[in-house]
Amino acid sequence: MINRDDSLIVVSENEKDITKVQKIISDNAIELNVTSFNNHNDLIKEIIRTFYSLIILVFNDYSEEKFKIINRIRRVNPKIGIIVICSRVTKEISLIALNNSVYSLIKSEDVSETLIPALIFFYKSLNRKELAKEVIRFIKNVKLEYVIPNSLKYISLLTDHLVRDLTAIGLITPKKAGEIKIGLQEIIINAIEHGNLEISFTEKSKMLEKGIDIEEIIEKYSMKDEFKQRKVSIKYQLSDKKAVYKIWDEGSGFNWQEHIETINNEKNVLLEHGRGIFLALKYFDKVYYNKKGNEVVLEVHKH
Repeated sequence: MINRDDSLIVVSENEKDITKVQKIISDNAIELNVTSFNNHNDLIKEIIRTFYSLIILVFNDYSEEKFKIINRIRRVNPKIGIIVICSRVTKEISLIALNNSVYSLIKSEDVSETLIPALIFFYKSLNRKELAKEVIRFIKNVKLEYVIPNSLKYISLLTDHLVRDLTAIGLITPKKAGEIKIGLQEIIINAIEHGNLEISFTEKSKMLEKGIDIEEIIEKYSMKDEFKQRKVSIKYQLSDKKAVYKIWDEGSGFNWQEHIETINNEKNVLLEHGRGIFLALKYFDKVYYNKKGNEVVLEVHKH
């Protein structure tokens, strides 16, 4: 459940707090590599050069400034686990902890009873995630289909799902996976904006110039009777050789040949017009549209 090689850092401005946490851990016969710091700058330097799975932050008094250290930690290591021990726990503090993805918030007076269960659950969860990564390597074929409404709020999470296994099975590098995610987002946004909602580049540009937010534009158009039932569909197939994404909308399509020709001739290829297609052509190994232009297939081959 907890391996001898698992490591954590205890951080407090008060050395007594560090000693107390270390004693709770040792008294419960949990063998962990425990490192301690009472200086936040030293902590940041340490997690830059050394891997740790968990940090325990002890705050004797509450202030928003203290919680800002979590933002600094997250910038260095977004996935590291964080447990906060705080002298008082209010609804406000709980919300701040939740918004900062704190794994567990413990009141100081309860630390003797609740710290060990929190550690056990954290490392159990961590080990299950590591085991899941091992299992992912055995993937031979995955087929999934998503049907989404005309909204931008799901796209980041959806594209996370669409690329998360590509590096785990050794298909591509993490850097390439980031590019594939960007390419997918652009194509899906195109399918919503220009496909289902039939917002022209000119209309969109004029509205953006007026200061209208893109999400507001999409919400406005998606409520129109002729568009409200339309969806974007994504079929995803993954094997140990390639990933294939088929994305289609319920719009009238567009002249994709003309757009590709414009992109090839345009010096500034990252202009608003054709950005999604340009990034798809750049990041994917194969890109092909149906004749109508409302369906595209994107392929990522093993590198």
